[in-house]
Amino acid sequence: MSRVISADIQAQLESNQLFPFFLFEYVDNDGNYMQYTSLDVSQTFTYSGGPSGTYSPLGFEFEEITYSIGNVVDNASVRIDNLDQVQTSLFVGDVLQGNTAALYVGVLSPSGTDLGTLKIFEGELDSWQLDETELVITVASLFSKWNARSSEKHSSSCRWKVFGGNECQYAGDQTWCDRSYTRCVFLANTQHFGGFRFLPAIENEVVWWGPTQEQYQKENN
Repeated sequence: MSRVISADIQAQLESNQLFPFFLFEYVDNDGNYMQYTSLDVSQTFTYSGGPSGTYSPLGFEFEEITYSIGNVVDNASVRIDNLDQVQTSLFVGDVLQGNTAALYVGVLSPSGTDLGTLKIFEGELDSWQLDETELVITVASLFSKWNARSSEKHSSSCRWKVFGGNECQYAGDQTWCDRSYTRCVFLANTQHFGGFRFLPAIENEVVWWGPTQEQYQKENN
């Protein structure tokens, strides 16, 4: 995901000729987008692939967001005003963990014209703390699941421990299986094969994350 700000906008930001603002949105359990802006008035956006809809004014702030290649899991902590108790009704009544959320930064011209926004973080609602005055949400990176421990590991061989058991479902007259796909073909039971037989073929392949190489080169040239 590109986070490059043009030199012209950067220069005007440094000269205080542009006014930065922030947007924060998350999805409730009914699929509605809860959208907020740090501006004092509502702001409507119609970007394709970016923020879209009317963002209501609300006081919020977030801690510094860092990115590194050393850590798989990054997160952002957002602190939201809750003086009107709107967030209480949303978070006390429902379990919102796992719903999507995003943070944007935008800039306004001296005349108040929106000059564009940039997504600076996206992820899923994780933990949260709520009281009468504020709501603190931790938004976990979309890559956080890569750090989760699995109860089982993928294997190119069949994982089912019991030949002819509930997972295997073989019902023929054969009495053994070496858990290979070749044997499963012979047994005509491949629809229940419990392995990932293509893993060895991709073991040494280079995996490209994010946009395609063509998109990345176009955005960074």
